[in-house]
Amino acid sequence: MSINFERLKPSASMEMSRISNELKKKGAKIYPLGIGDTHFQLPISIKNNFNTLNDSFSHYTNAQGIDDLLNIISNFYSGYTSKDVLIVPGLKQGLYYALEAISKKKLCILEPAWLGYEAIAIMAGYEVVVVSLYKSDWTKILEEVEFDVIICCNPNNPDGKIFNKYEINAIVNAATKNNAWIITDFIYDKYIYQEKLNETLENLFKYNNLIIGNGFSKSHAMTGFRIGYLICNNSLILQRMLVIQQNLATCVPSISQYLLLNIEDSNDEIVANSKYYFENRNQVLKIFPEWEIFKPSGGFYYFVNLAIYNIFDGDLFCQKVLRECGIVLIPGSSYGSGYESYFRLSFSIDKDILLEALQLLKKFISDEKNN
Repeated sequence: MSINFERLKPSASMEMSRISNELKKKGAKIYPLGIGDTHFQLPISIKNNFNTLNDSFSHYTNAQGIDDLLNIISNFYSGYTSKDVLIVPGLKQGLYYALEAISKKKLCILEPAWLGYEAIAIMAGYEVVVVSLYKSDWTKILEEVEFDVIICCNPNNPDGKIFNKYEINAIVNAATKNNAWIITDFIYDKYIYQEKLNETLENLFKYNNLIIGNGFSKSHAMTGFRIGYLICNNSLILQRMLVIQQNLATCVPSISQYLLLNIEDSNDEIVANSKYYFENRNQVLKIFPEWEIFKPSGGFYYFVNLAIYNIFDGDLFCQKVLRECGIVLIPGSSYGSGYESYFRLSFSIDKDILLEALQLLKKFISDEKNN
């Protein structure tokens, strides 16, 4: 099936980055509160591994991944072995593999949601059905929806929501009713600020038709290394995903894999990074106390409804604040239908730069309200 390019939309975050780069070339100061990347450098223990690499690390690896790293990843989750793991060139591409391997018809997306899910579904030929998490009875609505696959991002992008035990059970029950697959996206799971994620997931991990998706882009400042992973104990689906990888990517870059073989040595730095963003999250509230209702439980984004300021066009707002203040934000319309008055703000940035941008943003919003 060919890709329906009429349904496929360009990435809003990358488009905002393009505009900001144009402004930067003209000498404008830019505050990058848009794209979802950490501002940290590689952990020292990983960076030091560059000194141990030799020429053999520039060649192909096994398509599934190098054995040592497969073993390390399988130990992240109980009940799995290295045979259940596939290392992929970024979780985004891995999710595409998963949908193609499952080979069904209808994907359920819980919105607001990362814009990539719909794009991946379109490329894999899926129909998309949406359930809004901002409906008070969304779990009851989900019970009535028919789907073959459901994706759950936890913590969620763009609003940092962490699903509680009741909500996870509702997702599992709805999937069971539909004999559907659940795909998890745990890419932000190193940034948890309130709840303990694992305590809510017991029934999820017991579910048979489950694919776990995660990676090292956000947690280890490795977005450019393109390395994620999928875990699935259904041998047929795992083999299908592996065959797709063999024919589409061959393997994940070998250097990305070898750099992670002592990943546990970076744990202290990862914890420190999470604490830094926890403090950034709280700094935002000192300047915008009214955003308490939008405070994320995980991840590193605020998803703010401008309607509290009687501003309802998030796209226009983001364009104006970028051109007038140099602040990059992502309009809420990128994350689903019904979020046109929202924007996403990333606090994954140096604290001093963040505070400077927030002060500019506060003045801009005040001026917009008074016009």
